Amino acid sequence: RDLLMAKKYGVIWWRGVKVDRHTRRAVEWAEKDCGLTFRIAQGSYNRGGVSASAGTHDAGATIDVGLAGISQTNRKKILRSLKRAGFAAWIRYDWQGFPPHIHAIAFGNSKASAGAKAQRRSYDQGRDGLARNRPDPDPWRTKRKRKFSFILRRPVWRI
Repeated sequence: RDLLMAKKYGVIWWRGVKVDRHTRRAVEWAEKDCGLTFRIAQGSYNRGGVSASAGTHDAGATIDVGLAGISQTNRKKILRSLKRAGFAAWIRYDWQGFPPHIHAIAFGNSKASAGAKAQRRSYDQGRDGLARNRPDPDPWRTKRKRKFSFILRRPVWRI
């Protein structure tokens, strides 16, 4: 089954997690923009792996970046680089019931699960993407909406 997914979707093992090539390129762009290497805590194609993820990691486009030991300054830097790269991205906090991490879903990646697509819509509405759909605790957005272009290997404007 993994081999079939790899051929059909470009699924690869990268840094110990499964992602598709589109997501990997987008993360690498964000890392270059940020000047830091991210610790990927959870990848994509992890059907039922973490119940708190509500299916968002079941298909492509979604990653979690671990934040243990990362300063507040660098957390914001990583978050903003992911947003500039074309991700819907949020810091998940312990007060929300999560170990601190950044949850990110790439725009422009059609392989996202239904739950991930719903979270991208929530992001566009300035919300946190969680069940209660509260305002995003870090509402900063790029001036124009972005998605990551696999072909161009960089973020582009989206409509």
